[in-house]
Amino acid sequence: QEEVDTSQDLDGLVVQHYGRQLEVQALSVPDHHPEKPQVAEGEPEPFWKPIEIGSVWRCHTRTNLELLVTGDKVKWQADPNTGLGIITAIHPRTSLLTRPDRYHKVKPVAANVSLIVIVFAVLPDPAPTLIDRYLVACADADIPALLVLNKIDLLKENDPIMDMVQEYRDLGYEVLLTQSNGEMDEFRQRLD
Repeated sequence: QEEVDTSQDLDGLVVQHYGRQLEVQALSVPDHHPEKPQVAEGEPEPFWKPIEIGSVWRCHTRTNLELLVTGDKVKWQADPNTGLGIITAIHPRTSLLTRPDRYHKVKPVAANVSLIVIVFAVLPDPAPTLIDRYLVACADADIPALLVLNKIDLLKENDPIMDMVQEYRDLGYEVLLTQSNGEMDEFRQRLD
C-alpha cells in the first residue's frame, strides 16, 4: 500500500462538482505556509496562489475515495505553484440527498444539508405534486424542509393557494410567506 503523507492536509468543503474535478473551499490554512519563490530581476513572475481561508481551489480526488458531492467536508492538500489541489479523505456525512439516475441506481446529489428550502410562487400556479416529490426526498434523507410562498403581493382574495398552504401547515410543515420587495427579515433569520 502507498504511504500517504497527511501532514499537509487541510480542511475543506466541496462547493462545486465538475465530473472528475471539484472545487474545494479552504476551511483551514497550513501551520507553515509555503513560501512564494523569489524572482530575480527581469525574470517573469511565476504563478502563485496563496492558501487563505475561503479561497476556492480546483481539486482532483484520490482514486480510493467514494463519489464526492457538493457539501462534503474533506481533507485536501494545496499546491500554490499550480493553484490546484488533491482531496485525500472525506469526513463522515451528517446527511445525504440522493436521486435515481437513468440506470435506476441511487446517485448522491448533496451532502451535509441542514435545510432544504422549497420556493414556489403565487403565479404561475404551483404544482403540488412537484412540491410533494421534494418533501418526500426531504423525508427520505431526514432533512428538514421549509416551504416558502413568494410573490404574496399577487394574492387575490380567497385565493385557493392559501388552502394548499394551510394543508401543508396542518401536516406540520413550516411555511413562510414572502415577497421580493417586502420584508424578508423572518426568512433571513430562518436561513441563519
